[in-house]
Amino acid sequence: MSNSIKKILIIKFSSLGDVMQTMPLVRTIKMNYPEAKIDYLTSVRSKVLIENNPDLSDIYTVKHLDQSRGQINKCFSFIELISTFNSLRKRNYELVILLHRHKLFRWFTSKLKAKVVLGWEESKYFTKSIPFDLKTSRYRRMFDLFELYEPLKRKDHSLVYIQDFQKPDISVPYIVIAPGGGDNVWSSMPNRRWNIQNYNVLIKELAKKYKILLVGGKKDELICNQIKNNEIINLCGKLSIKELANYLKYCELLVGHDSFPYFLSCAIGAKSLGLFGPTNPKLIVPEMDNSFYIQGLECFNCYNPIDGINGKAYLCKDNVCMKSISVGSVKEKIEKILNRNV
Repeated sequence: MSNSIKKILIIKFSSLGDVMQTMPLVRTIKMNYPEAKIDYLTSVRSKVLIENNPDLSDIYTVKHLDQSRGQINKCFSFIELISTFNSLRKRNYELVILLHRHKLFRWFTSKLKAKVVLGWEESKYFTKSIPFDLKTSRYRRMFDLFELYEPLKRKDHSLVYIQDFQKPDISVPYIVIAPGGGDNVWSSMPNRRWNIQNYNVLIKELAKKYKILLVGGKKDELICNQIKNNEIINLCGKLSIKELANYLKYCELLVGHDSFPYFLSCAIGAKSLGLFGPTNPKLIVPEMDNSFYIQGLECFNCYNPIDGINGKAYLCKDNVCMKSISVGSVKEKIEKILNRNV
């Protein structure tokens, strides 16, 4: 293996959980190329997830991609991207890894004039590329992409999130529940969520032994407000990412879906249980001892990122996969996790 490579740029703007899931690639590259300078281009909102990562050097951000659904913001995003990529071209990167499939990002990446550009699907803008294989785990897919450049002798599959944690002022054991999610700057897929009535029943049982903390973003407040129990502390829409991380660090368990809180909890090292339906957990759950999941009916293959918002997972009117996950099965899994019988 050649250790001559010195300057690498990884590009992944969002969403939050997806950026978190690129950390195994960052760690793996650093393990194999300890002298390399690894920079990262992401959104302003995602920067907090990686700013303390010792494997990264410089982090660059694009602001308006955080709200790019509106036409005005799309215009500002385009202008900002032009400025950002023009500036990054002066960095003279030897290797650029684009972890987006959007054709516009391919064009922008080509403006960096890097010696080697790696990406998904064949494109005139890439030096080398591989198909976006839906049957391959997200982590292996990224490793395979890098190995177009050179084989990796060592690989690390762990998520990582680093900050100076502060213990919350809660004197009793607590479980964190994130009942929302499935919504990001690119798309909205509420079919990823478990039924709110199920959460009410589950929480009634868990609250006999634990304090329950509800978390989520501003868009999840309507969901969290439907959960009623005297043992609940509703923090939905009230926490920054760093504050959420503090609560996750000291919790007994996080219960959520294929959404950001689940992957952040995994990265922090907290016991984390994800409920999966439209998306395939075998392809995205981190290979870590603290990561657990329950899979609904195996029609989960309906999620196809290549089809995007026109795919079945977005158009499905009856998410039978999530409905098939019973309260009893979740309660049993939680008991096994907390008793270390898994």
